[in-house]
Amino acid sequence: MAETKLVKDQAKEGEMLIQQLLENHFDVAAAFWVLHSEKEDWRLYLVSKSAADKGNGEAYQQLRSA
Repeated sequence: MAETKLVKDQAKEGEMLIQQLLENHFDVAAAFWVLHSEKEDWRLYLVSKSAADKGNGEAYQQLRSA
C-alpha cells in the first residue's frame, strides 16, 4: 500500500470550512479526517445535528454554500 499523507493545505481548508460553517450558525459537533485506502485519498467527515434539525437538503445546501 502506498503512503498517502494529509497535506497542510487540506488540513487548513478543512479548518477554514469548519470556521465558516460555525460563523453561519451551522452546528459542528465533531470533525475528523478518514483515509479511504482503496482510493488513497482523505475525506473530511462532519458530525452535526443540523441535518436532523433542518433536514438533509437544507443542511447540505448550507454546507455547499460555505
